[in-house]
Amino acid sequence: MSQSGFRHLVRISGADIPGDMRVTIALTHIRGISHRFAEVIVNSIDNLEQSERLGYITDNMIEQIENVIQEPLKHGIPEWMLNRQKDPQSGETYQSVGAKLLLQFRQDIEAMIRIRTRRGSRHSFGLRVRGQRTKSSGRGQTSLGVSRKKV
Repeated sequence: MSQSGFRHLVRISGADIPGDMRVTIALTHIRGISHRFAEVIVNSIDNLEQSERLGYITDNMIEQIENVIQEPLKHGIPEWMLNRQKDPQSGETYQSVGAKLLLQFRQDIEAMIRIRTRRGSRHSFGLRVRGQRTKSSGRGQTSLGVSRKKV
């Protein structure tokens, strides 16, 4: 394509992505889309190659990418690849991206705190949650060792 058809900034699913990146790498700039999921999105769309630059693709292709992101199960992406399986509130399986992903993550943490799970209590105290050791690390902004007087 010519330089006139190139867009320097492309907006997909609420994220501004530089147009000079390859499509698979560019899709990973959307929060909630991994490298593997981006490859599957590109492979599910006809006439779109992984090595193609995002700034050169047409508006029709961008709409197809957004459709696959919004409804991945209809486009042949398996359930195990989605990031929200058996949602606690609705029981559905879907792909959550962008600000919606952050909101759901925060709601999940608040639910753990509310029902007083071990993970929830550690979240509320600001401690490590996933079984890491805390004896010598994760102490926050406190200084280590003995501080000297300034001369």
